[in-house]
Amino acid sequence: MVKKLFDLKLPEEGLVIVAGLPGVGKTYVLIEMTEELNQKGIKSVLLYADGMASHDIVRYENGAVRTSPSRLSRIRKVYPDLPYLVEDGAIWYTPYGWEKFITDFIEHEHPQAVFIDSVCAPGEKASEELLQTLQRIAGKKHILIFAEINVSLSVISRKERHPKPKDVMCALRARKYVDRFIFVYRDICFSAEETEKDKSIEIYASNGGKTTLPFEPEKYSN
Repeated sequence: MVKKLFDLKLPEEGLVIVAGLPGVGKTYVLIEMTEELNQKGIKSVLLYADGMASHDIVRYENGAVRTSPSRLSRIRKVYPDLPYLVEDGAIWYTPYGWEKFITDFIEHEHPQAVFIDSVCAPGEKASEELLQTLQRIAGKKHILIFAEINVSLSVISRKERHPKPKDVMCALRARKYVDRFIFVYRDICFSAEETEKDKSIEIYASNGGKTTLPFEPEKYSN
């Protein structure tokens, strides 16, 4: 199993939470991580828990029906070989539902890492039972499970706005089931105008690892 990703030291197996403010680039980081691992020969799957990411958007505008490609179809143009899974409504699953679904998938597909774009509904906290379940699955199957979770908007009002484990939207006692926190940070959330800093994502881990990643969402815009 991989020990290093984007210069961040990771556990051999277990639950990794990827956390940050809404819109900061968490899913972008998940996509790039999934692609990097697959390029290294480590079977990794991008799981869209909100199936809407796979649907094209159709609108009526100025007398014509216009279709915008889904997020997933845009990603597949950039990374056509990236393995993916779409599960409509998985973010509404109970911990038991998540366990049944993910265990079945792992037993049949044998991935070494699973990247989940969301494990709970927007604005909700991830429960202790849910994170315990995900950690248990990861340990039992000897894989890494990456799960995206928002941090509290209260970080915006602080002088030091880099999120910390205490800011992650999960139950306080749930944090003990997280083997590593990875935080995603970008200055654009706090400035009116885009700067050079906005074009890169700062990624740092709870164990001290730190790196930056070019932020190039335009490659998914077509």
